[in-house]
Amino acid sequence: MCLRHVGPPTTRSLDAYRAGLFDGEGSISASKRPSGAGAALGLSMTSTTPELLRPFLVYGGRISQRPQRQVERSFGKKPQFVWTAWSKDAHWSLTRMLPWLRRLRKRAKAGLAILQATAPNGEHLTGHQKSVIARACRTFKGVK
Repeated sequence: MCLRHVGPPTTRSLDAYRAGLFDGEGSISASKRPSGAGAALGLSMTSTTPELLRPFLVYGGRISQRPQRQVERSFGKKPQFVWTAWSKDAHWSLTRMLPWLRRLRKRAKAGLAILQATAPNGEHLTGHQKSVIARACRTFKGVK
């Protein structure tokens, strides 16, 4: 067997790699803002190995460790780490990963629609923005 050097991975191939990991292990959540200024979108992915989550920091967000009592209650004794991204970081992440997402594609598209229609800085929404967010939230809830 002959191995050849193919050079460093491209940004596109790294996005595809991250999308594959996120599609299998990640989650997308949305919640309405109490101020009526739209909805907030969050991405998260959990692992017992922080090295697996570090490539996602390119998109922003942060990695934090879950409290041990929460981990023991649901997952055992191993420490758990979570990458989370909200708002602009979530938008950037989904935009970069969308071409390769399969399982989470519908949620990702609905989430991007929510972010694009949400008013910045808590401004009041127009009727069109409200209808786009309502439609996206219905799609979001219906997708498993």
